[in-house]
Amino acid sequence: MNVMFIVPPDTMSIEASMSKTYGDKERGYYPKLGLLYVAAYLEHVTGRRPTFIDCPANDIGYKELPSYIQDVKPDLVGITVLTFNLLDALHCSRLVKQLSPTTKICLGGSHVGHYPKETLAYPE
Repeated sequence: MNVMFIVPPDTMSIEASMSKTYGDKERGYYPKLGLLYVAAYLEHVTGRRPTFIDCPANDIGYKELPSYIQDVKPDLVGITVLTFNLLDALHCSRLVKQLSPTTKICLGGSHVGHYPKETLAYPE
């Protein structure tokens, strides 16, 4: 089973997590530990290393992301969702389904934990 974890590109933020006086350079990029924990556990129990794509940290946009998805041909994609990146996570989910309709998508993160029913209502 090919598994891919994606931190979506940051193009449609609902609200910044820091003051607008700080730009992206000052804000920095922080690893998504929850997603990394799941990826590490999966590697530990299966012996197979999943693909991990951190789009903002690696300057990967929606123009480049399809080639990564097509190269891996994932059976399962895990996407981290915080409230501020919900729109990007949904867009990323639609992109995955467009390229690979049979791929299962699993959303996780604090937004999903706080708004489980609302998140499940999205068709993606």
